[in-house]
Amino acid sequence: MALSNDRSIPCKLKDREQLRECNPELIVETLSDDGARDIFFFVEEPRTVKEISTECEIPKTTAYRKVETLLDAGLIEPVPQQSSTGVTKYVKAIECVSITYDEPMRIQCVKHGQSLYCEP
Repeated sequence: MALSNDRSIPCKLKDREQLRECNPELIVETLSDDGARDIFFFVEEPRTVKEISTECEIPKTTAYRKVETLLDAGLIEPVPQQSSTGVTKYVKAIECVSITYDEPMRIQCVKHGQSLYCEP
């Protein structure tokens, strides 16, 4: 999916009860971690932390920590629960990410079909 500067709008990520600007440094730092990046690519479909841990071959405690970091960066999101098991599943929050290291650094992404950008 191509990203286009001319139709991008500033990104605001929903953070529980308030809106906040996205954090380009946190996105870059998170995606620089091999394990977090593996998880990001794995959650194309809703997955539990147990599934993430097994598939990515990492301890469950590490999977929980990396999932939390991905959530904080706005790269994944919990799926609304449709069963009574109480087990949370996670899925990508954005379809595509592009990082430009020019001054200023710029993150572009596609979220729910909308092209967004954020800068520090």
